[in-house]
Amino acid sequence: MFSSDIDQCTHQLLQQHEAMLTFLRVQGASLCHIRPEYLLDVQEFKHWCSLQSNEEDHGLDYSSVDYESLSKRSWTDVLLQIYKVLVLCRVSERGSNSYLNPEDIDGILPVSSPPLATPAALLAQHALQEHEKTVWGTGGVPSARWIVNFDLDLTDGLVLAALLAAYCPFLISSLQRMYTTINSLEQILHNNIIVAQALTALSLNLDVQTITLSGGLHSTFSKQVRLKSPSSEPIKYQVYILGEDAHLFSLPNGSSVTIPPKASTELAVHFSCSVFQPMEAVLLLISSSPSGLSSTTLAFNLKTHVSHITPINTVKCKSPCYQQKVIQVPINNPFKKEATFRVGLVESLFNPVEPEKKKNSPVQKASSNTNIKKMTSDKSCGDEMEGKGSDFNGKCSEFLSAVRSVCLKPGQADTLNIHYLPFFPGTKYCSVLLGCPQVGDMVYMVKATAELPLPSPLTARPSANIVSIPSNSDPAVLVSVLSLHCKVGQVCEELLHVPLINMAREQALALWGQRSMSADEYRRRMITHTLHSSTVKATTAVRKLSKQMAQLFRGVYQGEEVEYSVEVSLPQKFALPSTVTVPVREETRTPWENPADCGCVDIPVRFQADCVGQFTCQVILRSWCDTRVYVLEAQVTSQGGSVHLDFSSPAHRSVTQDIPLHNETHQDWRMQAEVYGEGFSGPKVLNVPAGTRACYPLTFHPSARCTVTGKLSLHNDHDGTEHVFTLGGVGEHPLPVDHVLLQCSAGQTTHTVMNVPNYSQNKLTLKAETDLSAVSGPPSLEIEPGQSAPYTLVVSSLKRGEQTGNVSFTEMYNIQEADKHKGNVPGCYEVHFSLEIICKPAAPIKLIVVQCVAQSSVAIEIPVKNPRGEPLRLDVYLEGDDLSGANRISIPPGETLSYKATFSPGAVGKSTGSVVFQSEQMGEFWYQLELYALPPPVIRLPEDCCQLGK
Repeated sequence: MFSSDIDQCTHQLLQQHEAMLTFLRVQGASLCHIRPEYLLDVQEFKHWCSLQSNEEDHGLDYSSVDYESLSKRSWTDVLLQIYKVLVLCRVSERGSNSYLNPEDIDGILPVSSPPLATPAALLAQHALQEHEKTVWGTGGVPSARWIVNFDLDLTDGLVLAALLAAYCPFLISSLQRMYTTINSLEQILHNNIIVAQALTALSLNLDVQTITLSGGLHSTFSKQVRLKSPSSEPIKYQVYILGEDAHLFSLPNGSSVTIPPKASTELAVHFSCSVFQPMEAVLLLISSSPSGLSSTTLAFNLKTHVSHITPINTVKCKSPCYQQKVIQVPINNPFKKEATFRVGLVESLFNPVEPEKKKNSPVQKASSNTNIKKMTSDKSCGDEMEGKGSDFNGKCSEFLSAVRSVCLKPGQADTLNIHYLPFFPGTKYCSVLLGCPQVGDMVYMVKATAELPLPSPLTARPSANIVSIPSNSDPAVLVSVLSLHCKVGQVCEELLHVPLINMAREQALALWGQRSMSADEYRRRMITHTLHSSTVKATTAVRKLSKQMAQLFRGVYQGEEVEYSVEVSLPQKFALPSTVTVPVREETRTPWENPADCGCVDIPVRFQADCVGQFTCQVILRSWCDTRVYVLEAQVTSQGGSVHLDFSSPAHRSVTQDIPLHNETHQDWRMQAEVYGEGFSGPKVLNVPAGTRACYPLTFHPSARCTVTGKLSLHNDHDGTEHVFTLGGVGEHPLPVDHVLLQCSAGQTTHTVMNVPNYSQNKLTLKAETDLSAVSGPPSLEIEPGQSAPYTLVVSSLKRGEQTGNVSFTEMYNIQEADKHKGNVPGCYEVHFSLEIICKPAAPIKLIVVQCVAQSSVAIEIPVKNPRGEPLRLDVYLEGDDLSGANRISIPPGETLSYKATFSPGAVGKSTGSVVFQSEQMGEFWYQLELYALPPPVIRLPEDCCQLGK
């Protein structure tokens, strides 16, 4: 009875295991490498390790020991030694004569018993004799032998293979590849590799390390093997790579490696990957030190793994559901050998070569030995007819290859046709695998997007609002688009008749079923006219569904119903129920001519629009098994009213109003425009693409001040609708054609030329008018249609200063009617220019020098004579800060008067001034003054004296 205390229990188990090991060693067991603590349970072993860690000198370090491996190996050795010393010892030599037939070994060995006929050797001898024919048959049986020395007689592996076949018959198929007649060391290694693989398949740990080289397809894998030597002498190894795939591996640093004393070195192993299939080989290192020091032979298993794949090319395509599309994949042979590549397809819902999905990608699954063997060695499809190719693993539901294999010469390019027939909307990826185990493998990627199916036909109950189905026609007639017609604001409620069977899906199932048939079945069904039978479509449908969906599919065709969700692309105007239930009848046959013959389901629809136009709506029905699309179209016309637009613009100036047109349909619009009214214009044709918005530019350009009316009519050639706009336009006073700036001197005449335009299409005679007295010119001007004519303008100003005004040109034809309309003549052509005159003063009549002492005044007298026979009144302007005088003077006829101005300087200095005389009769004349303010005289004060301090 073991103690419950972990410390005492561990101590008791160690004593028990020590006693057992001692007993077995006395019986002859080879257990010197097994210690009692190796046989402890996991809890007692951990406790024992913790106790050892507390001691300063505890020998070995068990902190990093793999308990599972240590315990498994130790108990296996103990059990085998128990079998050896307690079971095999009971095998006697008395029955050994029955194991070997003397006739079989005559001439090979003496007939007497073997000198070392141990029980183990006798059992091995018996197993070899009993099972060698089972493994290798009668033609390849190994020669008879005595089992005398295990190191020599078990070298070729045949005895061990016979023992494995005796206890594990399922390994016989792999053991049959062994050489039964040994002629070289390579054949011995080949046999032992097969035996080692068989032991590995039995999960027996042979303590042979496996080195895995991984990388991408069509790349070179590299691995560094670290070799460490505890010896004080250098060790030299000869390196060999053996096995069926050894030629694919290489040693870039040579076939020998030397390990320095008590040091380590690295051995590089390369693998050129050209195929998916994992490759295996054996890395063997045999000591060949010149000093004669013999070291342990090292062996490693080499395995390869394709961790990621980069497609050579990716082809993208789109296709509606139920419509077959041929995808042309350009392929090329990049290898240096001619090869026949087997074609395989692997379908997935995601991109299988993306890094985050590598682990579970179908391409990596396709790299397994099973799929690779099927792609490279399957001969069953070689006789099938061309075009009946299938997918790689039998589960590809929407892609088929037109051929099973393709032969390409080095560098030759070709095109591989992949048939794509989608049944559900969405994106799928198809990995196109081209495999040749002797040359290499290639991967191409196809990204296919399945769009919504094409619109399916439907019908409806005859109604006055339905224009696509005449009221006197057969209600079972199907149309691709159901067209409605109504007024703005009118509510239309109709009843749609949707066929029970989705004809597009039925035809696709039949077509895909035919392509999936074998050549014999296709020929048989063609003869019996059953290529479109329901069994073909049902089988194809079940293959495309998962297990649960397939069960549901079978249940649906037993009298149940299918529920569809309803999606409307224009829910603001079309209203339908959210779900529709379609019954499925088992006895229903597919009516290829008219799908409505199988029956219809009624779906109510309600339509109402608040604006004029044509509206197209997609109705999408989705279920677990199919998708349907129906198209409804409604043409809405106005109630008879029109829209009024008002325009106003200065004459000869244009204003444009954009009229928006929104095409919400799936058809392009071609709008025919007709514009009426003086001054209104616009393009005759406007195209509005489907699903876009465009604007019709309507321009009002009055040629004169006027008030006009007009009309715009936009006719839609697609649906026949017409939009009418009434127009009103007001031509306002025109803006100046140009701004003319003139500079002149007072009393002088200046000429300038202006180009007066005629924007009308008539020859005009224009009258010139101005509001400035200093401006003159010809009274009229003639201008040809659409031309400009020069007009000479004369400027003669009698006064200095700036003047602004304008000169206008008005049509003389309507001048006589000006009195009748009080100047507001409709349609009167008129243009005008704005004028700005800057008149500089003329030369002064005289320069007068005036001197005056500061802080005093002096009078300036200027004589002015009136040569006219009537009184002359002059306006006087004084320029100068220190000047003063009267601002007006009146002179009798024929007399002369003196104008008196006063100069009163306040400070010493020099300045200028002027006295300007202006009148309407004589114009302007002036005198220039030079003003000098002199210093005042010095005043001397009388001398005054006084005593200091008083």
